Amino acid sequence: MITSLAPILADISLPDMIPVRQHFLDQSLSKEEMTRSLQSQLIRFAGEIKTGASIAITAGSRGIANAPFLLKMISDFIKEQGGVPFIVPAMGSHGGATAQGQVEVLHSYGITEETIGCPIRAAMDVVEVGRTPHGEPVCIDAIAAHADGIIPFCRIKPHTAFTGPIESGIMKMLTIGLGNHYGASRCHNIGYKHFHRLIPECGQTIIENAPVLFAVAVLEDAFDHTAQVAVVQADQVLTEEPALLRKAKSMMPRLLLGEYDILIVDQIGKDISGAGMDPHITGSYATPYAYGTEKPQVIGVLDLTPATNGNAIGLGQADLISRRLYDKMVAADGYANAIVSNMLSTVKVPLIADCDRELLQIAIKCCEGIDKTKPRIIRIKDTLHLTEIMISEALLPQINENIDVQGECKPWVFQENGNLW
Repeated sequence: MITSLAPILADISLPDMIPVRQHFLDQSLSKEEMTRSLQSQLIRFAGEIKTGASIAITAGSRGIANAPFLLKMISDFIKEQGGVPFIVPAMGSHGGATAQGQVEVLHSYGITEETIGCPIRAAMDVVEVGRTPHGEPVCIDAIAAHADGIIPFCRIKPHTAFTGPIESGIMKMLTIGLGNHYGASRCHNIGYKHFHRLIPECGQTIIENAPVLFAVAVLEDAFDHTAQVAVVQADQVLTEEPALLRKAKSMMPRLLLGEYDILIVDQIGKDISGAGMDPHITGSYATPYAYGTEKPQVIGVLDLTPATNGNAIGLGQADLISRRLYDKMVAADGYANAIVSNMLSTVKVPLIADCDRELLQIAIKCCEGIDKTKPRIIRIKDTLHLTEIMISEALLPQINENIDVQGECKPWVFQENGNLW
C-alpha cells in the first residue's frame, strides 16, 4: 500500500516563475456609445411595433455586461412606439427548471421589473411552433409565443461543446433558451454531434413560425466589456450571425505564448464559464464536437471560486486536482449540470493531489518528451482573467510583442501544508 508519493516525486524540483502581462485590445464602448449605437439601429424597426402590441424580450442565465442597461433601452424603445414590453426568462433548464428559479436568476444579474421598467412573466409551459426540415418538433415558451412580438436579447460567443458557423447566440437563445426545460432537454438528447445543424434549423423554424421581430446581440471584448451591440432583422439572422460569431472569436482572450507543457488553473467555477473553465482557453474539450485550441500535456486545477458554491462542473477536463478542491465540491450540483447536458465527463474526478506542491510535481513527472528540469508552465487565476499570468523560466524565449515581463523570477512559496494558500 502506497502511503506517500514522496519517493516517486523526490527527483522533481519546481522551476521559478515570472509574472507577465498579456496585452489585449480594449474595445469597450462607453454608455454613451452604446446608447447612440443601439438607438440608431432600433429606430429602423419603429414600424414593426404597433400601439398596444405585447412584446416579449428574452433574458438569459449568463452574465452579460450592461444587460440591465441595454434591456431597459429596448423596453423604453418599445414603450415609445406604443408597445407593451415584458421580460421572459429564456434559459432552458437553468434556475432549477422552475419559473421562480429563473426569475431569481434574472434578479441576481440586476434584471428586475424596477430596473428594466416592465414586468417579468415566467412559466415553463411551451407550445410547438413548427418542425425542422429533419422533422424535429420545435417548441418555445408559451407566454412568448402568444405575444405580438418577440425580441431575443443575447450575447454571441463560442460554445464550449460544439463548433459550427452558429454557436452561442441568437439562434441558440431561440432554440434552447426560449425552449425552456423541454426544448433544452430535447436538443441535448439529440446530442452535441448535431448542434451545428440543429441550432440553426430550430432557430430558423422559430423565426418563420413565431412573431420574432428582430434580435439584439451583444459582442464582448477580451475584458468582458461590451464591444458591439448589433440589431439583426429576423429574416437575416441566419446569414448575419456567422459573421458576428467570427468577430466575437477574434476578440476573445487567449494564451499568447505558443506551445507549453503544463497549465495550472487557480480556480474554476460556473461564474467563470458554463463549463467551469473555458476549453477554448485550456484546449480540454468535453466533447469531440468542439475544437480550436491545443491542450497542454497536463492541466492542474487548485480550487473552486466562492461564487460557484461547490459546483465543480469542469473538473473532469483537468488531469489533476487538489485535495482542497475535492473537499469543497458539492457533487450533486455538478451532476445535475452534467446529466442535463449529457456530458458526464465534465464531473469525472481526476487524480487528487494532497497539496499544491505535490500536484505540481506530479504534473512535471507525467510530462513526456521534455527536459523535466525546464518544464514550460503557465499559471492563470482562471480562464476569464488572462491579462496577468505567471510563466516558468523555460517560456521566456517565447515572449513576444504582446507580452511584457512584470517582475523577477521567483520560487513557488508554499505554506507548511504544501498549499499556496
